[in-house]
Amino acid sequence: MKKNKGSIAILGGMGPQASAKMLEVMVSMAAREFGAKNTEDFPEIILFSVPFADFISSKKNTHRAKFLLREKIDFLNNMDVSTTAIACNTAHIMIEDLQAVSKAPFVSMIDAVTDEVKKQDLKKVGILATPSAIKSKLFQRALSGCGIETVVPRRGSLYGN
Repeated sequence: MKKNKGSIAILGGMGPQASAKMLEVMVSMAAREFGAKNTEDFPEIILFSVPFADFISSKKNTHRAKFLLREKIDFLNNMDVSTTAIACNTAHIMIEDLQAVSKAPFVSMIDAVTDEVKKQDLKKVGILATPSAIKSKLFQRALSGCGIETVVPRRGSLYGN
C-alpha cells in the first residue's frame, strides 16, 4: 500500500464543465505519466464545485466569490492537501488572495501555460478567454514578461462588445 502524500484539491464550479474536464485530465495524467493502473494508484482528489454565475463581472460579485472560495480554503486547510488548483482561468484573478490564506501551494494555470509556451519556443500566441480574463491581462502579463507577444480578440469580435 502506498503512503498518501496528501490530496489534490480542485476549486471549481465556476463553470462545472471546466471542473469535470480538469478532473478527467488529472486522472488521465496519473495513468499516463505516473503509471497509475489500480484504484489505489490514483491520487485522492477533492473537488469543490462552487457554482457562482458571473462571479467576476462586478466588484460586488468578486468580493462574494472571494468570500466563498476562502471558506473552501479554510476547510481544505484542515485536511491533508498537498496542492490546490483552480479549474477556472478567470478565477486566477484571485489566486494571490487565496494563496495568502492557503496552507497548500496553488498550481497556476497561467504559469503552466507560460511554461509550456516557453518550452515550445513560441514567440507569439493568441489568447482566447473570458472578457474579464482578457481585461485583467492575466495571460498577457505573464507571457510578455517572458518576451512573448500576445494577440487578443478585438473589441466586439468574439465578445459582442
